Amino acid sequence: MKKQDFINAVNNAVMAYIVDTEGYGPEAQLSVNPVTKFVYADTQADFLSDIADAEETVENEAAADRDADEEAEDYQASQNPDYYSLAKLVKTDKDGHRSPDERAIGRIAAIYFKEN
Repeated sequence: MKKQDFINAVNNAVMAYIVDTEGYGPEAQLSVNPVTKFVYADTQADFLSDIADAEETVENEAAADRDADEEAEDYQASQNPDYYSLAKLVKTDKDGHRSPDERAIGRIAAIYFKEN
């Protein structure tokens, strides 16, 4: 995935949140898979479920006995998503119009796409 594709995907996720803020809930999150860079808008309920799944993966990794099990758990843990508050990725102009905050989105993109 290229940086601009990532930014476009984040913009789309933020727009979905703006359109249905109530449906997403007050703790809605942007979820980013650090390996694949796949992004999506996570509702509050999905976010809490994802955290529970990530904790289970860490617990399983700690209990892994065999090397193969440990490697599989390490790979799975590396794909645990990073989360960013969707509310913080929205800007509101003086007329009350809400839109994706390009600067905030650019800061997130910089985490995953290092400039040389």
